[in-house]
Amino acid sequence: MTTATITIEQQSLSQDLTSYFLETCFDILNGIELDDLERIMKKQFPQGLPSDTEFGSM
Repeated sequence: MTTATITIEQQSLSQDLTSYFLETCFDILNGIELDDLERIMKKQFPQGLPSDTEFGSM
């Protein structure tokens, strides 16, 4: 195999894995009741969600 072929195969595998993980995450989120999701968010972010500027300063 040439380097180009290996690179294309790696990119394809990477895209497949990304798609798989995104689909799995959406399946998990779809299975969570809204009350459970609200409880998780309040526990993880007791002062509310951080703003975009806070993310930029990390």
